[in-house]
Amino acid sequence: YKEEFFMAAFEKLKKFESGKSAQAILLLLDITEKTNKNGGTFCKLLFSDGEEKQQALMWDVKKESYKAFINKLVKVVIKPESYKDSMSFIVSSMELAAPDKYKVKDFIISAPIESDKMYDVLLDTAANYDGADSILYKVTENIFRKYKEKLLYWAGAKTVHHNFYGGLLYHLYRMVRMGHVLLSIYPLHKDVLITGILLHDIGKLKELETSPLGAADYTVDGNLFGHIFLGMEIFDDAVNEVKKEFDSISEEDIEKIRLVKHLIASHHGKTEYGAIATPAIPEAMVLNYLDLIDSRMDIYEKNAPAEAGTISEKVWSLDTHIYSPSLSQR
Repeated sequence: YKEEFFMAAFEKLKKFESGKSAQAILLLLDITEKTNKNGGTFCKLLFSDGEEKQQALMWDVKKESYKAFINKLVKVVIKPESYKDSMSFIVSSMELAAPDKYKVKDFIISAPIESDKMYDVLLDTAANYDGADSILYKVTENIFRKYKEKLLYWAGAKTVHHNFYGGLLYHLYRMVRMGHVLLSIYPLHKDVLITGILLHDIGKLKELETSPLGAADYTVDGNLFGHIFLGMEIFDDAVNEVKKEFDSISEEDIEKIRLVKHLIASHHGKTEYGAIATPAIPEAMVLNYLDLIDSRMDIYEKNAPAEAGTISEKVWSLDTHIYSPSLSQR
């Protein structure tokens, strides 16, 4: 018996019909081998279809058999299955795709704005708010220059939100744009807030290891310490380096450094959410909410049904379903 399937090389995974096998071309980003309760092995596969990343399962196989396929385009037979209000994908076969027919770049998920442009805008913003000779700008510049190569492609997370090529910069870029609006309304310390936005997630450069295709996984230090602690270390190192450029540091600059460090420490809002401290100043509270808004917006954008008037499977990171309104384009 030969299973029937339809060819869907460039169809997005979210459009696949539950219970029907399809043949598709996908970018294989990672493989994790697992053992079931009976001692058998299976693999978790991480794919990109160019629009979203999706995990799939392949039964009774070992990672070694497909290790050489990682970061390459593959042709798979894949079946979506609905189970307990969520969608899972099962792969029954996988082989390398014809290299002359498809291009890897078409399957890489990336920010909608070029990384070089976002990088320049963010540094320019810091200079405008802080002043190019200020200690906060010098610290931001020190970190951005030192980690520029990583910043241009680093993901903002392994899963859930901003988990794509340039995702970290895109997260900072959108938060800074929101920060501009709030700074025009509320009496906040502008340089403290902008610097806090730009550096709050800088520890993710050490918490995560991101491939040139935008796939991320946790480092040993990331698992042991988390990005808040690692970010505070990066910040402290930069402050100590920058201080050498100044003959003396004013009490006001010392206070600003303390406040930015507090923003990094408290940006998760509550200690049960991983924060080292809870927000003690308005700028820290604002940063926490900006971070939450942008992360949630990315989840909504990625998981909204393609067809207007339909509702998604349950999105566990939001603990709800997403409805796609029958309205004209925004």
